[in-house]
Amino acid sequence: MKKISVIIPVYHTPGMALERCVKSIIEQTYTNLEILIVDDGNPESYQHHFDTLEMRDPRIKVIHQPNGGVSEARNQGIRNSTGEYISFVDSDDYLDCAFYTKMEKAITGNDLAICGVGDSYYPTGKQWCDRRYFFSKPTQFNMLQYVNFPVNKLFRASIIKEFDIRFPLNVRLGEDALFLVDYYAHCKTMQIIPDLLYQYIYSPSSAVHSYQPEYWNWEKEVIQKQWDMFHQYPLTENETQAMLAWLYFKYRGAAYYYLDNELDKRKVRKYVAEIVSFPLLEELKKVDFSANNKYLSSREKKSVRAFNTFGTLGTELSYLLRKK
Repeated sequence: MKKISVIIPVYHTPGMALERCVKSIIEQTYTNLEILIVDDGNPESYQHHFDTLEMRDPRIKVIHQPNGGVSEARNQGIRNSTGEYISFVDSDDYLDCAFYTKMEKAITGNDLAICGVGDSYYPTGKQWCDRRYFFSKPTQFNMLQYVNFPVNKLFRASIIKEFDIRFPLNVRLGEDALFLVDYYAHCKTMQIIPDLLYQYIYSPSSAVHSYQPEYWNWEKEVIQKQWDMFHQYPLTENETQAMLAWLYFKYRGAAYYYLDNELDKRKVRKYVAEIVSFPLLEELKKVDFSANNKYLSSREKKSVRAFNTFGTLGTELSYLLRKK
């Protein structure tokens, strides 16, 4: 039975949520676990939670560090891990009791195991893939559960450590996606299972739900790298159209993020202008969306034409029309 290192960053997680998370790992049917809880600079008053957990199970080790964010906490866990496989768990989520039994079986002979995510609509199918098939099918695999979530996966420690793959420290949103891009670059085969083994709990206090003025600086890197990842191999016309529609939705999502959240109108215009000038968006100008893209509604096709014709002004106009 190979050892699995479970890395759990903790920062101000409510005590009952942390207890549920750790309990779901202690009670796994797969027992050869190294449970690394990374204390990301919690206050002294929080330490009794860690002391209690360490005394509860000899497999638990608490690593203390000054507050550096979830990326640094996960990286700290990687540096301290000794298992042949690595798993990342968020401290307010929890696992099905067979998570590691099924995921260890799935990764055997492969470089990555992926399962479905419960309590949310992030399903997965049952499929074995090599990298060429995976990256030639964005209609199937360019989705959050495959390319944005690290928590519903089991990784080979040897790949992470040999190629020094880490979560970027200068990114507050999209760091998971960037880590996965780097891992996938060295991943030859993967096994996907349909079981909903990871239970995701929505957290309104996370960085995803608070306004981040630097959002575009992070998001454009994710967009470019994911675009490149799904263009390693020739795509069919259908897959090409799907990627162009994805690019449109990413552009629109970034622009609307500032239009929805930034109160200073001058800053809004500046941010939207930066987004519109993103070189990759030139790809949207190569296609007549009005004719043949089945992944966009007629209204969305009009929005693309407005962007292509009027740039920043067209983006703002489309936004205003959407609000009516």
